[in-house]
Amino acid sequence: MSAGYDVTVYEARNRVGGRVISFDDFVPHKHVEGGGELIGSNHATWVAYKDRFKLEFLDVTEDKDHEAPIVLNGQKLSSEESDKLWEEMTAALNMMNKEAAAVGDPFQPWKTRDAEVLDRRTLSSWIQTLNVSPLCKTGIDTQMIANNGMRTEWQSWLGNLAMVKGGGLEKFWTDSEVYRCAGGNQSLAKKLLAAWARIACSCGRRCAASISRIAIASRSRSPPVRPSRPTMSSSRCRRRSGTRSASSRRCAWNWRRRWARTSNT
Repeated sequence: MSAGYDVTVYEARNRVGGRVISFDDFVPHKHVEGGGELIGSNHATWVAYKDRFKLEFLDVTEDKDHEAPIVLNGQKLSSEESDKLWEEMTAALNMMNKEAAAVGDPFQPWKTRDAEVLDRRTLSSWIQTLNVSPLCKTGIDTQMIANNGMRTEWQSWLGNLAMVKGGGLEKFWTDSEVYRCAGGNQSLAKKLLAAWARIACSCGRRCAASISRIAIASRSRSPPVRPSRPTMSSSRCRRRSGTRSASSRRCAWNWRRRWARTSNT
């Protein structure tokens, strides 16, 4: 709206936040994320809103006294096997970084040279071409399924290249999950809702019309009113930022923990 757009928000749930929801009644005096959990220092929009709304970031720390087990193909890896796998995956994913560097504009990846060919290629097919161990291929496949929420056979190679380029290439792997939001990640959605409600009319009073432009479903879960104007869906190339890590010792903890959750993928 600050850029001059006329916006109406349609929310299918009876709350704001989308896939982000924070619980404050799960653990006493703590916030537990029921959706999107980690924030990156390379998430420019999140960081900008954090500064605007005076939110606080908490560093994600690694407990070096404990080991997060990795289970692949139903087998738990030893600490030595995990370290070896991490090194092999790091080298393989660095090759993705090199190819991602060729994407000119990660926000308009369809303008990339041979974009149609790259988009038709799957991430799975790229993984299979890697000159790495079968375990490494399984590890990368598992990580990218956890990242993007779908089988790698269904993921666009161009989409993943744009995702890595937009995240800063190497920084995509090292900086994408370094913070949590104090008070829960849903705090941002609540701040945005409150800011919307404070939009003033030219006369300086609160504009009641702006509040009515937010359509949130009732608790009975009745479907929201559909917009009369056409809407634009995201392209195949766009991918959300989820759990991402592999190129630094610090981030190895993150994907090891995530693998423990998706051990038999």
